[in-house]
Amino acid sequence: MKTRLVMGTILVTILAVSGGVNADLLNVTATVRDFSWTSSPSAFGYVVEVATGFVGATIGADRKPVYIGPSTGTATTQGPDSFNQWYNDVPGVNLSKTITLAFDNGMSSPGGIYTFYTESFFPIDGELGGNQGNDHNFLFTMEMHTQFMYQPGQVFNYRSDDDLFVFINDRLVLDQGGVWPARDDSVNLDTLGLTAGGIYSYDVFFAERHPVDSVLRVDLAPVPAPAAVLLGILGLSAAGWRLRRFA
Repeated sequence: MKTRLVMGTILVTILAVSGGVNADLLNVTATVRDFSWTSSPSAFGYVVEVATGFVGATIGADRKPVYIGPSTGTATTQGPDSFNQWYNDVPGVNLSKTITLAFDNGMSSPGGIYTFYTESFFPIDGELGGNQGNDHNFLFTMEMHTQFMYQPGQVFNYRSDDDLFVFINDRLVLDQGGVWPARDDSVNLDTLGLTAGGIYSYDVFFAERHPVDSVLRVDLAPVPAPAAVLLGILGLSAAGWRLRRFA
């Protein structure tokens, strides 16, 4: 009886903290917000320029980036009030919808690092506010909130056009702010002080605000399914289980 109670408690705990699926394809939901060039010209504003440093080092209590630039704005932002519209629903300023991002590990079996990557990231063409006379629906943001399990040796790679902000364990680990051509970066997770096997929050924020290209690459490590985690926890010798069972 004691053994059944202990195993049941472990299983319930794992089910509570694990929301991912360990498979060769991971589908993660995200929110896209569409802005109008005419009705909200100051919502973005753009100058083709690298402009990092206007987002705070930790994620906000509302799980959004915190604007720390000057109240008058920067070369590529219009100040805090405007920035706060990027990742929040604002009637009359933006329209939003939920999309699904498919992360693929490039293998036929589970494992490794999963990647969402496209050189043509236009998830709302012809939708929400429409293309507004362009070939694609530009001027939008995307936010994604999920979790991953850290294992030593992991490196997440990124590519974006335009802004990309990534938070791991509530800390800003990638700041690709600004409007500029697609650029690459990476984060070595071994440098973040994480614990092997730990499950951590993963928050990604993107903005497309220049009517030329839209590129996005984001990497992700899965949270194993509850059954897989349970097998790992219960990976003891048969003799050990017999000893515990009859204790």
